[in-house]
Amino acid sequence: NTIRSLDEIVWAVSPKHDSLESLANYLTQFALEHFGLAGIQCLLEIPTVLPAAELSAEVRHNLLLATREAVQNVVTHAKASTARVKLELTADALEITVSDNGVGFELPPANALGNGLLNMRRRLAQIGGETSITSRPGADTTVALRLPRHRFRVPPEEEFSAAPESL
Repeated sequence: NTIRSLDEIVWAVSPKHDSLESLANYLTQFALEHFGLAGIQCLLEIPTVLPAAELSAEVRHNLLLATREAVQNVVTHAKASTARVKLELTADALEITVSDNGVGFELPPANALGNGLLNMRRRLAQIGGETSITSRPGADTTVALRLPRHRFRVPPEEEFSAAPESL
């Protein structure tokens, strides 16, 4: 755990990782490892080709921590057999979605959110993004993290419009 935490810190602060591709690679490795250790099938919808989008260390770190929280919630609470992690770059935003086929839960009022759900919302708000959570008892849960395009840079010649490929 200590080595993993140090690896995450080094990744988060290293300028050589200030790219969408680096974030996608890190999230892919993290999700596969975490869900695999929990015995949960992990389906990835991550584009194999990404534009040269630049993400600051703060943006990358907050997206990583919010995604990690969503993955951990699936492992800890969902009783799911399958989880899906999707990364999509649309005309308006970068969207990272973590969904599962678990037991779901009743969403509490916004002022009564647990620490994990509240932390995800705070992390995205801190970088100008937003979090949406959909769930109900007996149904699957989806956590969507959305970061508007103006919060990161994509060179015009690198615009990306293809649909992600499933792995």
